[in-house]
Amino acid sequence: MPVSTYTTLDDPRANFRTDPTAINDAGTIVGTYVDLTGNHGFLYSGAYAFLDAPGATGKTRASGINASGLIVGDYTTADGSHGFLYSNGTYTTLDDPLAITATVARGINASGQIVGHYNNAAGAHGFLLTDGLYTPLNDPFETAGTFAEGINAAGQVVGYYLVGGTFHGFLYSNGVYSTIDGPLGPTAPLLAASMMRARSSALTATQAANSTVSFTAGAPTPPSTIRL
Repeated sequence: MPVSTYTTLDDPRANFRTDPTAINDAGTIVGTYVDLTGNHGFLYSGAYAFLDAPGATGKTRASGINASGLIVGDYTTADGSHGFLYSNGTYTTLDDPLAITATVARGINASGQIVGHYNNAAGAHGFLLTDGLYTPLNDPFETAGTFAEGINAAGQVVGYYLVGGTFHGFLYSNGVYSTIDGPLGPTAPLLAASMMRARSSALTATQAANSTVSFTAGAPTPPSTIRL
């Protein structure tokens, strides 16, 4: 039986909490810690490094990191929330052109494609940012918002959407949205935190025609036995 080791992560500057949110293949971790002044991003690779976007007045959160060490997240100012890309010590602000109050970057893949969500008068919408071009992501079944959370090397996106007050997970692949609801039902978002699950699903056009993914009750269904 494999032996697992748990390592506690507490940023030394934290007063209240330390929340790791992403790790790359090199083992570099990013996340957010909270001190008496608010939320701050951090990078951990044997030692903790401080990540605060210039101009941030309320919080900075680091949410995703790719194999090249590019980091995405969001920060707040007096005029709302803005996404950011952090590369070699430089912060680049990310604002979806359709956003009014917020742009939040959540994930980045090896190619540098970024996903997240933005808010405007119509509500919350997912986005995919590729080579400077923002593409909206709106699950066809949502009635109260779409939130993109992660993206793999193949460009498949996972996240969740709301129908009223109910959360549903989704996989977006080659222009097709597939709903992912866990075995206990659509009461909480299934974010598919491991992109290996999305990567190995290998949806075909025929499978994607049925947008609801069903699971056998009990233990989580392995990707190879997901029925569509």
